[in-house]
Amino acid sequence: MQTVADELSKELSLGHFVIANFNRSLVHESSFGHFSPVGTKVNGMFLVLDVARYKFAPTFVPQADLVAAMASFDAQALRSRGFVSVWA
Repeated sequence: MQTVADELSKELSLGHFVIANFNRSLVHESSFGHFSPVGTKVNGMFLVLDVARYKFAPTFVPQADLVAAMASFDAQALRSRGFVSVWA
């Protein structure tokens, strides 16, 4: 069975664009729910490329932390977060 991290890694390796919906506080950043593109995976860490780079610089996030942040519950949507993969 593939894990979320495996699925995310696979999408990136296929050259797909990946957008993560995650709880920023669970990856040691300020605020809560957020959408950001994920650039790549290197040595068990995902590069999160923030859309608000003036406020949050691109940063490597440990795989387990990003997966936990994507699995967190979104009280407004009444469901867990996750990621979406987009390709042409």
